[in-house]
Formats: sequence, structure tokens, C-alpha cells
Amino acid sequence: MATLELKAYEIFKSKLGAEEAEIVIDYIENKVEKSVEHNIKSLATKEDVSKLREEMTVTKAELKIEIANGKSDLLRAVYVVGLVQFLAIVGSVIAIINFLAK
Repeated sequence: MATLELKAYEIFKSKLGAEEAEIVIDYIENKVEKSVEHNIKSLATKEDVSKLREEMTVTKAELKIEIANGKSDLLRAVYVVGLVQFLAIVGSVIAIINFLAK
């Protein structure tokens, strides 16, 4: 046992007895080991970080393509709407002129 464990063991031994103190120390050690194992399992490795970077790079490229496609679609829509508005205005002016000419 390490120094800290011995001190804890002695404190528990004086309060609980030798056998109970050993059980408490073993329980605490097992809990700490399980916690450490859980933390180790949830850590990201260099491979995980590398894979994530690769996925993000691919995702960035795909995102840039989607944005470019969206821009071209938006420009096309703006031009079509502008043309339709122009034709509507020309049609309205022609209709007004025909109405006034009669």
C-alpha cells in the first residue's frame, strides 16, 4: 500500500477494525479503478482525432460545393424574377396605352 493508503487504512482500522478497514480501502480502490477505466475508454485517441479531421475536411469541401450550387440557383432565381417583373411592367404599360388610346 502507498503512504496515503496506509494512513487511510490506519484511520479506518482505528474506527472500524482491521477487516472492515481493508474492505473499505478495497472498495475505494475498485471505485477509483473503474472510474479511471471509464475515463480512459472515453478519451479520444490520435486516430480518432485524425479521422475526425479527415471527415471535417471532406465535409468542408462538400459544404463549399453546396454553397456554390446554392449561389448559382439563387442568382438564376433572381434573374428569372427580374425578367418576369420586367415583362409584367411592359405588359401593364401596353395595357394602359391601349386603354387610353380607345
